[in-house]
Amino acid sequence: MKSPQERYHSDPIFRAIVDQLTALIRTAEITPSEVREAAVLACINYEMTRVDLHHLPIEVEDWLQGRREPSTMEDLIAEERRSK
Repeated sequence: MKSPQERYHSDPIFRAIVDQLTALIRTAEITPSEVREAAVLACINYEMTRVDLHHLPIEVEDWLQGRREPSTMEDLIAEERRSK
């Protein structure tokens, strides 16, 4: 597996993405943290549109959609037991 630096020098698409993101950061249009958040959201959006190979718990889907605050594992277990 190539390192990001190696991919930058050998993969034109990867290089274009890196160059575009770098330009946005340099012009203060986006922060490095926002780049990471956007990349994670892009991956989540992609996974959510794929054929449903797995099911996320409704609590996780609600959190991803901004309909609830993150809960502790104990809260989720208790909620699951109450719903049965």
